Amino acid sequence: MIVLFSALMIVYLLLYQIKWDDIVDQLSIVENNQFEESITTDSLYEDELNLDKFDEESVMLDENLDDDTNSQENTKKSDSLFDSQSWTQQTNKIMILSWTSLRYGRVESVEKLWISYQYALKDEKDIYYVFLDPQRYEFDEIVRSLGGTTYTITTEKEIIENKLFWDKVTFINLPEYNKNKVVMLVEIDNLLRLLQVNYSIYHNSKWYIKQLFIN
Repeated sequence: MIVLFSALMIVYLLLYQIKWDDIVDQLSIVENNQFEESITTDSLYEDELNLDKFDEESVMLDENLDDDTNSQENTKKSDSLFDSQSWTQQTNKIMILSWTSLRYGRVESVEKLWISYQYALKDEKDIYYVFLDPQRYEFDEIVRSLGGTTYTITTEKEIIENKLFWDKVTFINLPEYNKNKVVMLVEIDNLLRLLQVNYSIYHNSKWYIKQLFIN
């Protein structure tokens, strides 16, 4: 009996070993298949992520291209506007007279007459040259309201006798400027300016003023 039992045990162990090896092999195959499927799934997921990233980068690139295009269009519009403004400045440019510079600040006679102006020039002799709109003011009425008078010369003879040269000259005589300041409106080439000159230098500055306009 002992011998028979031992023989059966040996046979059983041999069968169990063979069966166990088969089971291990089957489990190994299953695990390998699952691993490969996992790799495939992960790879597909990464591909989807990369595709989404590519789409996002593509959209960003398109947006950047749109921004660049808009920027270029805005630059062109800005350049066009700048050219238009430059053209306007050139057509309405300030005419600087010889030996003068732009005056920023108050001009006493202009404030006294209560008028506005486009721009004013001043030279080293403290003579002011104020550019006005010829159609804007009725100076005779303004001066009369201030208790003053005007005197206009238009003939060539009078202008030469006064050692002047403009097409038309109107002297503005205000009581407070008597023998203090000479204020006159001068017209030449359809342009109107107001000149303010200290009385003490007026007569000796006529030739100088003429050269200033000519040069």
